[in-house]
Amino acid sequence: MTQLASAPERPDFALFFRVNFSRTVRSLESVAGSAAEDVAQEAFIVALKRWEEVGRLDAPDAWVRLVARRMAWRRRDREVDRSTREVAASRADSTQFDDLPTVHLERALGGLPLRQRVAVRLYYIADLPISRVAEILGCSEAAAKTWLFRARERLGEALIGHRGRWVSERRWRPEDVVNRLRATQDDRFIDVVLDQVPVRNSRWTLNMDGGAYRFETDEGEELDRGRYRMCSGILSLTPWNDSGRITLRPEIDGARARFRLIDDTTAPTRDVPDDVYMRLLLESGSFAWSGLDVKAPRP
Repeated sequence: MTQLASAPERPDFALFFRVNFSRTVRSLESVAGSAAEDVAQEAFIVALKRWEEVGRLDAPDAWVRLVARRMAWRRRDREVDRSTREVAASRADSTQFDDLPTVHLERALGGLPLRQRVAVRLYYIADLPISRVAEILGCSEAAAKTWLFRARERLGEALIGHRGRWVSERRWRPEDVVNRLRATQDDRFIDVVLDQVPVRNSRWTLNMDGGAYRFETDEGEELDRGRYRMCSGILSLTPWNDSGRITLRPEIDGARARFRLIDDTTAPTRDVPDDVYMRLLLESGSFAWSGLDVKAPRP
């Protein structure tokens, strides 16, 4: 009796990745240049998502290399097109085209060590659990968590250094402000703060460009402005009309940020310490990065 041939066994993706990643990168260098590692990572993530199918091919490594080369050629075409548009724009004496947020993210990823880049893509883009990330990278879960932590810090510093707009994820009403001040034991300042801070179901927005920042509501009512500087993971704000300084530690997770107040040496406003306002405005919730289309704030 003739037996049916069984389907070929699907190999382990983690082993496949470790064996084939470097040779895939080398095969892309003539097409993708310095972006070869990034393109290879993207191709392997595509393979991972389709591993039930790809893993049973006769030559899954050849399939990945083919996908990667197609990605590299598409990337090169986009770069050529972008360069053409930028030259045309400069000749027309018009403003330069803004990069999309994803372009800045890719640039920031390019500044990370290889293992950190792979960990970020597997965990945040491929949405794998940390145990699977560690398995693919051939390391312990503790090591994978360390790489992700370091990558988030470096990405946060790189991304927040670019001009752009951060918008609070919650809207604020007067009762929300009252509740927040009570929670931080600053309720004795409620009347003055409500008089100083416009709240009509508003979001806070932090706009940064060229070393200058502007803090306002989403309706355009200004709350603060001045100069900013990012150094070693610390964000320093210097208000335009004050000799003091506000220092914060941004915690960046993808396109979301939280700001932790470290110190505030600016002068009180109507006898309300400035750190009361900072705890309310910047430390009270997370902010989402809404892109680069912002007007340059003036200090």
